[in-house]
Amino acid sequence: MQEVVLMVRFAVTLSSLCNVAAGLLLAVLILVAGRDGPVALPFLIGLCVAFQGAYSLFYFVALRAPRDALTELLVLGELAALLVGGAGAVGSFAVNVHAIMTRGDVEPLPTIMASLMAGQALLVLGYLWLKRGRTAVA
Repeated sequence: MQEVVLMVRFAVTLSSLCNVAAGLLLAVLILVAGRDGPVALPFLIGLCVAFQGAYSLFYFVALRAPRDALTELLVLGELAALLVGGAGAVGSFAVNVHAIMTRGDVEPLPTIMASLMAGQALLVLGYLWLKRGRTAVA
């Protein structure tokens, strides 16, 4: 069981790094090249994904002894990210299917960002559940 917890923790750290990089990349690309459409919403989505990854990195890498309040904040944030990311992934997938059928066009970036957000949320919540169950049993 200890190996599984360590593997999931590594996956959370890797996912957090990917979220920070992807979120910052999206925010910078929107600022540099996104002049032909709405700029604020994709920019904020990029910042939210980057912040989600940065807080997870802070929690899992920088903190030596996480406090209960920080854990509750992490759980609430990841639950919100799971709901928003999951809904965003399903919604953007549906929009892409409709766009492919009508115009032959596709917008993969919203689906990718929403999937990153929901995927990291699942990993973090799964890790906390595994760790909590392991310490409660031990």
